[in-house]
Amino acid sequence: METGSLDGAIQSFTAFVRSLPTAEMEPSKRESWGPREVLIHLVFWHEQYAQIASAVARSKKPLLLKGTARALNDAAVAREINAPIDELLRRWTRAHTRFSAVARSPPCFGNPDAVAGGRQGTASRRSHPAGRPPYPQASSEAAEIDVTDEETHPSVAARSD
Repeated sequence: METGSLDGAIQSFTAFVRSLPTAEMEPSKRESWGPREVLIHLVFWHEQYAQIASAVARSKKPLLLKGTARALNDAAVAREINAPIDELLRRWTRAHTRFSAVARSPPCFGNPDAVAGGRQGTASRRSHPAGRPPYPQASSEAAEIDVTDEETHPSVAARSD
């Protein structure tokens, strides 16, 4: 899978964030999000998608967060609102690098036949050298979050509940 457009969008937004005066990156005092909250949102979801893609590529069941998008976004923003901007940008870059590496790696993402839910609704057994699908079949149930897993999403690891 080619990620050039996404690479460019991330570079562009990173440059935009770095170009803003410090005061513009302060937490928003309004109900609506400012640049800081948007960056937190992007970091949070990019880390989540990188974790999912990495698990799928390793034939593991991804750790899916439970809750509505609004609740997950609100929790991420509340948790990270005072994080240094440079740290957020580093995390976003790291998550994107991880996601891109998986996205560019066959067989899961470079082979359309390896994608679950394809023409027959199952992953192709031909695409995996061991003769099994490259990852577990899609399920409507989320995996239980295991905070001992080395690949645990940073937002999960930060929770104390």
